[in-house]
Amino acid sequence: SEPVGDDKATTAVGMGTLEGQKLVGFKKLLSVPDANDEKLHFGSRLEFDGKGFIYISIGDRNDRKKVQDQKSLIGKVIRLK
Repeated sequence: SEPVGDDKATTAVGMGTLEGQKLVGFKKLLSVPDANDEKLHFGSRLEFDGKGFIYISIGDRNDRKKVQDQKSLIGKVIRLK
């Protein structure tokens, strides 16, 4: 999870290159809007399809009404290229 302010967090995905013991060239790919202060269901999974796409599942973050909201990324599977 990614901290947002003093008491909230959200799901975030980034990439970089590991050189020795250092992560270099870090770039944030996704930061899910709708940060909240819930401590549950931040689970996510990353899958690469070998064709240049990454699939990211986003947990419901104990805000289940947003899972059915098509304008929210909470509880969704996202595909990025």
